[in-house]
Amino acid sequence: MVALYANPALDLARREFLAYGLAKVFDDLGVPYKAVTYAIEANRLGARPFDMSHEAAAVDKLSALAAENAFRHARRSGHPSRAPLFIVGMPRSGTTLVESILSRHTDVFAQGETGNLAAVEADGFVRLGLNPQVVGRHQMALALQPDWLTARAEALLQRARATAGRTFGVITDKLLENAVRLGQLKRPFPNARVIHVRRHPLDTGISNFFQRFSSGQGYSNRLDWIERRSRQVADSMAIWKRALDLQILDVSYEKLVADPESEARRLVAFASLEWTDACLEPQHTQRSVLTASQWQARQPINRRSVDRWRRYEPWIGPMVEAMGGFEWIDQEVASVLG
Repeated sequence: MVALYANPALDLARREFLAYGLAKVFDDLGVPYKAVTYAIEANRLGARPFDMSHEAAAVDKLSALAAENAFRHARRSGHPSRAPLFIVGMPRSGTTLVESILSRHTDVFAQGETGNLAAVEADGFVRLGLNPQVVGRHQMALALQPDWLTARAEALLQRARATAGRTFGVITDKLLENAVRLGQLKRPFPNARVIHVRRHPLDTGISNFFQRFSSGQGYSNRLDWIERRSRQVADSMAIWKRALDLQILDVSYEKLVADPESEARRLVAFASLEWTDACLEPQHTQRSVLTASQWQARQPINRRSVDRWRRYEPWIGPMVEAMGGFEWIDQEVASVLG
């Protein structure tokens, strides 16, 4: 692989894939300086766009609307079903593991990452004739009519029933970006439940930087942008917990891999399901896993990725600075573990 990478005739697309592959190889071999060198080059070659300023403005607007109690004052709307359960957080935080645990229950239909709420958001802008570059997603969601939201919610549930081909008590949706859309989620599904998966932000950051995503997650190509996005997600979730009457369960990845049974029982109880030992063997799930964690999802629960960031500490200064320093990181870790 190293010899092939040195070939000047190698085209850029293959060089990008090879650089990600070499980053993983040297990470597995415990040679961090070589691993991070290839990861930096891979992310330079595979850089994708991301509108960081737009997302920062969205968090600011969310904070302002929450201060006005706008979400609680919005007209009640949506479908009464308690079946929808949304799993949110940063990519590489352990959300696939959480969904895999729940998917082992016979009364759960795990959809993976559906993009349903993003589609409702896009259709909402069209319906209201609003420009998303001018009017933010949160203001738009508050303006949608209850009848339209109820109809969209029913259509989504019917589609899930048709896809599942069976009855179920819980349906999971694991699109992580829904962390910044809980206001949009609350209106069509007022009785939905949310699992917020949290992990040491530097471990999450390193995992994002070493992962080649097939699409989206343009922030993952820059160390400083990864952690700015981590702050945006963390800040958004803190605001939602104050501003919405939604059932939200925080789950620590570190606690989950250290004590799988206790945490799995919390997950199953939160979903209002009876316990089954099958939930302790998520690696045996028969469903398709179409995320970056597809390989990890086939492994027994383990602690191998905990504190991975420490061996890359000499290179992650931009991450730490973008988060606001170790003061914020230590507070976040204490909150995650607490």
